[in-house]
Amino acid sequence: MRREAPVMKQQGRSQNGKPCDAWLVTGYDDVRAVLSGPHISNVCHDGGGVGGGQAGVLVSMDPPDHTRIRRMLTREFTVRRVQALRPRLEENNASQLDEMEQAGQPADLMKEFAFPIASFAIWELLGVPYEERVEFRRRSELLLDASLPTERQMENYRETLSYISTLVAGHRQEPGGGILGRLISEHGDNISDEELVGVGCFLLVGGHEATAHAVGLGTLTLLQHPEQLAVVREGTEGVLRTAVEEVLRHPALIHTATPRWATRDLTLGGRLIKAGDMIVPSIASANRDPGFLEDADTFNVKRPVSRHLAFGFGVHQCLGQQLARMVLTIAFPALLRRFPSLRLGVSEGDLRYRAQGFVGGVESLPVVW
Repeated sequence: MRREAPVMKQQGRSQNGKPCDAWLVTGYDDVRAVLSGPHISNVCHDGGGVGGGQAGVLVSMDPPDHTRIRRMLTREFTVRRVQALRPRLEENNASQLDEMEQAGQPADLMKEFAFPIASFAIWELLGVPYEERVEFRRRSELLLDASLPTERQMENYRETLSYISTLVAGHRQEPGGGILGRLISEHGDNISDEELVGVGCFLLVGGHEATAHAVGLGTLTLLQHPEQLAVVREGTEGVLRTAVEEVLRHPALIHTATPRWATRDLTLGGRLIKAGDMIVPSIASANRDPGFLEDADTFNVKRPVSRHLAFGFGVHQCLGQQLARMVLTIAFPALLRRFPSLRLGVSEGDLRYRAQGFVGGVESLPVVW
């Protein structure tokens, strides 16, 4: 499709579940144009959409509200602020690996390592009280379970919004640490409780799920390329940086970006797209486009790649990308050095890949050492 029809009309479903036409965009340049286009909106007008219309969910907002809230959040994701979390993340990684080793093999890497370290990073970021973290993790796992019926998923989403509302209310009374507390302390009059709840839920879903599956899918990809796994295990900081970028680019971690809608008639890839049409940009395809990167289907941890689209592009580029990079930079060498003979505990054919949701990965990743 990328070669023969990089902008193709498809039969799909709107965000409210109704059938609709959608334009699937697969070429790198066209995907970048969609992600940054001035006449393309992230706001769904059919009553659905990511976040169900919840205020504060940045990925389904347009300027000026998007600009206002993103500007408040930007300082929370500076390299300096993110690096301040590093000692705590390293300590937690070591503790999680201790527990995994003590529990014995085979171990499900997703359950025993990937999700716990991703959860911990989000707890630290949001400022979730220590005594509430077990409940927070339970709710996170339920919220991200795409195998549940749609009605149950929506119920879990509403319960999560309610739970984050209690966190926001607590910070309103006595602002604590983490993003929610600091947003209230520094911008309390300029951001509503509803927006704070949306920010919290957005960071929970975007940070927790995507980071966990990047750890899992990245580990699987390295296990499938043992010579490159050895490079990462013994690698310098520079090699770790390029390896993390390749892990983000090469496996299909992000299938598609969230849908967009044309706000006026426009031409893309030689096709006329009418105002109101849905546009679905394929991140996975763009990152493998040979027009963007030579030998793009080959996994190479030493390859310097700086323009992949795993974190999006334009005004909606992922705010938490530096935190995600740091989590991965810590996780891979810690895991591979603790278990130098790490290998799959089942045949590759027995792995079950995720078929739903925006984030790709495996349902479980049994490993032995």
